[in-house]
Amino acid sequence: MLLVATLMLGLSVNALAATLDFTDTVRVVMGSRESQDEVRVYATQEAKRRVLDKVGVYLSGSTEIVRKVEEATYLPRRHEGDTNKNFESSWFDSSSVLQTIQTLTVGVVQTEVVSEEWKSEGGSFVLYLVCRVTVDREDALARLTELLKDKQKVEDYQKVQEEVERLRGDLAQLRLDLESAKTEKEKVAVKEEVQEKINGLTAIDWFEKGLAAEEMDDKIACYSIALQIDVNYVSAYANRGIVYVIKKEFDHAFTDFNNALRLEPNHPQSIAGFGLIHYANKNYWRAIQDFSLALQLDPDNAQAYYYIRAYAYEFNGDTLEAIQDFERAADLGNEDAKHELEELR
Repeated sequence: MLLVATLMLGLSVNALAATLDFTDTVRVVMGSRESQDEVRVYATQEAKRRVLDKVGVYLSGSTEIVRKVEEATYLPRRHEGDTNKNFESSWFDSSSVLQTIQTLTVGVVQTEVVSEEWKSEGGSFVLYLVCRVTVDREDALARLTELLKDKQKVEDYQKVQEEVERLRGDLAQLRLDLESAKTEKEKVAVKEEVQEKINGLTAIDWFEKGLAAEEMDDKIACYSIALQIDVNYVSAYANRGIVYVIKKEFDHAFTDFNNALRLEPNHPQSIAGFGLIHYANKNYWRAIQDFSLALQLDPDNAQAYYYIRAYAYEFNGDTLEAIQDFERAADLGNEDAKHELEELR
């Protein structure tokens, strides 16, 4: 029975390493007006999506992983005085654990293209591309557990997957439009749109690598490449800015947050980023104002904003307000906030 299930899932067992290899092969026929590079990008995205879906199904079979996701989707109670009507909404759809796991799978495993082969079939060039993911369930559980603690990163992965699906759908339609283009002008216009979508997908790939990277310099390098490809990538500016704050390179961080807000004036992560700069420079009142605005714009990340604003209140000498924010953060599941409350009391 295990062998049958294994074959159906398209995976192989590495007995020595106690890991599973998931693979998926896509077959894409190159259109008469397409380039090999364009087809390769489309095939890679399709193979990546399909193999990650398989991994998501596999991981959802772990009761411990399902429990972790269910715990993370538990809705906190509203605090007295909180007026935001959306406060009790989950930060992702708690009705589908499988969907949640599949969304976050890209953040806990790495995909790789292991082979590509071009063949001539029926007068057309056809690409066969194989994508593989190697999964250690215990390692995946540890990574997923850590990821679920960071709601901003979870939100990033959600937005990324939504954008990938949109771009992938657009690209599929553009492939049809390219074949049906009647004039050279139409062909050139569609080709430009195809390149735009490909650039978007490539920038997202580098952004995802930045999210997954562990070293700060590696994160900066990945976000920088994403921005070279797409100079209007708001999240890449904001995330690189946060890394610069961690490295205490505040001038670079300031520039990145400014660029993000130039493109999206009410971008909460960048506003909070300015709060971090003010906090690091002991301008606590300005930091409190920034964190308060970010909280207003992005209540789904209330835990993080309450927690850091509490420190700003504490160092500003507003102990009562600090305790209230630590309480709010603790009730939203922040374990560190609970320890801080014990110290303040």
